Amino acid sequence: MTDERVAQLDAEITQLTEQKKELIERVTKAMKELKYKTIELNALRPMAEKAKKMELDRLIRKLKSLEFKVATSALTPKAEKKYLDRILKIEKQLKKVRPYLRAEKRVKILEEDIEKLQAEIKELDEKLKEIRKNIRELIKKKRMIEKGAKKGIELFADEPDHMVSLEDVVVIEKED
Repeated sequence: MTDERVAQLDAEITQLTEQKKELIERVTKAMKELKYKTIELNALRPMAEKAKKMELDRLIRKLKSLEFKVATSALTPKAEKKYLDRILKIEKQLKKVRPYLRAEKRVKILEEDIEKLQAEIKELDEKLKEIRKNIRELIKKKRMIEKGAKKGIELFADEPDHMVSLEDVVVIEKED
């Protein structure tokens, strides 16, 4: 009886240990990914800050408004050429700052990814704590059973319930 119970506890401990190893691997992978994304974020942040300082939104609005004016109004060829020259000038300015725009977008994406990774790591850490707690409890039970078997005591109650009857707690000593 005790050998079967010990074997069962060993199997449960082994299973929980495997789950723990898998979770540790996932946490390690997530931590590495978090590290690289944080490094990338720190590298791109200065470029994103420059994008905000360059008033890119103003340039884009100005470009769209000029394009709208050219498309919707009847202009003389001379006035149309003037508008097209201004449009080309703004497009050249925007072309120079496109990497800053990409950096700004990438920073937003990285910040979201980092938040998700931190939440995932926290969740995995909670699962690991629970598994470790369960493993400790199972090892404690196993040792108690093995200790009782050495002394010739067979334990019938694994865990006391809220409503414990006297017969559930009985410990029978074997006489040799």
